[in-house]
Amino acid sequence: MHGAFRTIAWFLSAVVALLLLSIFLHFLLRVALLFILVAGGYYLYARAKQMLNRR
Repeated sequence: MHGAFRTIAWFLSAVVALLLLSIFLHFLLRVALLFILVAGGYYLYARAKQMLNRR
């Protein structure tokens, strides 16, 4: 019984760790996408401003 309980506890801890890891990776991916969008938008804005100033 004790061995089975230990196995179940280890399995549950592994599942929780995987869930936390997946949530963390999802959050990181979302932050990276947001950063890329912001950086790309700022870059395009700077390029457009530069082209308008050149005229």
